[in-house]
Amino acid sequence: MVWTAPWLDEETKESEPPATPPMLATADERGTASHTDDQDGEWLLRFDGACRSNPGPGGAGAALFKPSGPAVWTCSHYDPSIGGTNNTAEYTALLLGARAAADHGVKKLRVEGDSTLVIQQVRGIFATKSTRLRALR
Repeated sequence: MVWTAPWLDEETKESEPPATPPMLATADERGTASHTDDQDGEWLLRFDGACRSNPGPGGAGAALFKPSGPAVWTCSHYDPSIGGTNNTAEYTALLLGARAAADHGVKKLRVEGDSTLVIQQVRGIFATKSTRLRALR
């Protein structure tokens, strides 16, 4: 898996998302790819989560894109409980997307999200002190 957070270091700046999101690009802009290219190429998972108040009710969302560009799966999840946090919402979004990638047989996955904490914890760079987050990681 390739983890991307463009603001973290110089190496990832080359992997900025395209100016036109893949789901809005025309077929000519996306090009064509065979099924084999999609299975062997790098898929993209974008995820995000947030809470109205922290802690409080919140939501999580994710989208999975084929290497050829189009979104093949999207999901949103609302958690009405008052005990959720921004970080648990972010992890929930990531886990929903990771499950979808596994279900699609994805071999190579680029993951993009705006939570430095979640990305760095999953990469093993940041320690996971919260027992609630440790269970999700």
